[in-house]
Amino acid sequence: MRAPGAPVRDDTRRQGEHWSSGTELARAGARVSAALASAALSAEAETVTVRGPLRADVVMTGDEIRAVGPLGPGETRDSLGPVMPEFLRGCDIESTGLWHLADSRDLLRSWLTLKSHADLVVMVGATGRGAADHLRTLLTDLGARIIVERIAIRPGGSTLVAQLPDGRVLLGLPGNPFAAVAALLAVGPAVVDALTLRTPGPTMWGRLSDAGVMEGEATRIVGVQQHPGGVWRSTGPAHTPHLAGLIPCQALAILPPGTGRGSLVELLPLPR
Repeated sequence: MRAPGAPVRDDTRRQGEHWSSGTELARAGARVSAALASAALSAEAETVTVRGPLRADVVMTGDEIRAVGPLGPGETRDSLGPVMPEFLRGCDIESTGLWHLADSRDLLRSWLTLKSHADLVVMVGATGRGAADHLRTLLTDLGARIIVERIAIRPGGSTLVAQLPDGRVLLGLPGNPFAAVAALLAVGPAVVDALTLRTPGPTMWGRLSDAGVMEGEATRIVGVQQHPGGVWRSTGPAHTPHLAGLIPCQALAILPPGTGRGSLVELLPLPR
């Protein structure tokens, strides 16, 4: 209803007034966000060709890991496996399922040679210094191509990336929960970008208010919490056997050697 005296205007929306035929709404490699999907529908593009999301079989290794039932001597609860799908989704990876595997070369060989429709194998454990040689030897025997043997971060340095003969990518993560999460968030998005030809997203940066100067040659990854004014503060030393230190955190901070108070550092957002 038009108010008395209000000017008359034409609010008719006409087909094609925003985009003409052949207009590029987004470049190849762009992530299909809710905004992009809505714009495509508005332009009468009801279907798009996409690559992904990647699907991952998640394997927790270790004789000492128990998923259900009371703990026996020398056993520890699997506190990471049930929440791995959430961290994988933060990297745009879908979990197809969770399996537990004992420390056995034959079992590992059998599992890695099974047919799967997944794009990735995310293996937690079996990448430690002693077991790494065991896993590398097995991958070599299988004809896999090791792409990344180790990465210079702490925690998470034992992380490895390999391509299996059937084309799947193996992302081997440390067995300790915090180290596994840190390595996944640091490496996982790059694996997705490479396999889907996706354009990498912008890096998130933050000003660190409280770090002492990082010494040594390894890059450190610590949990951080944002404070008023936009600065970020470390929540303390990382305890790798559990994720309790991440409860108050919104991100992980990457601290190269020489990082000190007031430094601008790269942040890895945590799924909330």
